[in-house]
This record gives sequence, structure tokens and C-alpha cells, in this order.
Amino acid sequence: MSTLRLRPHHILCLQTFRGSGYSPDFVAGMKKIVAELKENAETSLQIVNICDDICHLCSNRNGWSCTSLRPSIFDVLVSGRYNILPGKEYTWKTLLSMLPPLSLELLEECCPNCQWLSLCRQIVSEETPVST
Repeated sequence: MSTLRLRPHHILCLQTFRGSGYSPDFVAGMKKIVAELKENAETSLQIVNICDDICHLCSNRNGWSCTSLRPSIFDVLVSGRYNILPGKEYTWKTLLSMLPPLSLELLEECCPNCQWLSLCRQIVSEETPVST
């Protein structure tokens, strides 16, 4: 797989993904990306502040933009807190090393009012999130 485009907040989403999503096509796309990252932690990821390769199959997308402002807020919170810069390329392994392990506190801080927050809280409370 070539370089993936990734929004900063999706670093968190990828770690807690367990098969839920906006549509069957979206879930299939997410599964493919998660499998690639699990198989190869050296996968190259370019950080973007617009719709990325995960957003590609989301029904909330309008061109390169999301119909909601919330994802942009989540991106700012993650990139600002952990110095993950749009336009830069990182490996999955490097990105994971830049963030502390997922915790309820991190989710509350970076994902306020996310529609998936309750599911992610449950996942983080019950198990160790997927890393590599």
C-alpha cells in the first residue's frame, strides 16, 4: 500500500476500531486500513487536515471536507497536544510512540462530543487497544 493520508484524530480511531462505522463500505475500508497497519507498523502516513483515506467512504463527507466541524476540532486537539503536524509523514509506529497509551482521560480531552466516544470509552475500559 502507498502512503496513506490520515487526519490526526484518526490515530485514536484506528486504535479503538472494532467493526462499527457509518456504513458497511466504511467499515470494510477501515478494516483494510487497520489490517495494513497491524501487518506493517512502518506504513507511511501523511498527516492531513482535510478528509483522508478513512473519510473516503464516509457518508458525512462533502468533497474533501466533512459536513461537521467536530472532526476538525478533534484534529486540532490531537495535533496541538502531541505535535503531530499536517503535511508531515510519519510511520504508524512513530505516531503511536508520540501519544501516551489510550486512556479515558485522553479520549475525554481529544474527542469531546464525538458520536463514537461512548463506544471508545467502553473499549478502552475493557481491553488494551490495538497498537501494532
